[in-house]
Amino acid sequence: MVARRVSAEKAQDPPRGHDGREGSRLRRPRRRPRRLALIPDGESRPRLSAPLESALAARIGALLADAPATGEHRAETGETYTALATGLVVEVLAGTGRHGTLNVVRAR
Repeated sequence: MVARRVSAEKAQDPPRGHDGREGSRLRRPRRRPRRLALIPDGESRPRLSAPLESALAARIGALLADAPATGEHRAETGETYTALATGLVVEVLAGTGRHGTLNVVRAR
């Protein structure tokens, strides 16, 4: 499964970075994303992953630290996310239930 867009979960307040300035989170994504917006092979729309485990979130955050933000978008669920220009590939376990939850297990 290839993630063409990978990002942090929805922005709840005006984006603020570690320095407190508004908008700086768009230039420097979160260090520990809670969820990822993924575009699985064969699909055209992004789907949000299940919440990430803390160790995996830290690893992915380090991999995404310097990726440029390309703007904010909405998933089918209505949640907003910050898209990043990255070629990051992640492995997921896709649930077989009605909603087909994507559980990220590893980043390459």
